Amino acid sequence: MTAEPVVDYRSSVRQAAAPERWNRLHLNLLQEGIIVSKEGLGCLSTPMGEAEVDQFIKALERAVARLRKE
Repeated sequence: MTAEPVVDYRSSVRQAAAPERWNRLHLNLLQEGIIVSKEGLGCLSTPMGEAEVDQFIKALERAVARLRKE
């Protein structure tokens, strides 16, 4: 959620997106059926295979695309 490279913790904090932007991404992912925290954290399940990972990636792409339009 930044145009700059994140190379360490300090740069991630310095370049962190505003909380409302994370909240909008969170809501967009919920609309896609993906549950993550409002901070963007989630858990992977051990039985996940390539199909589930691909589903997540496509859902994230759609959620970010909607976020860019807002």
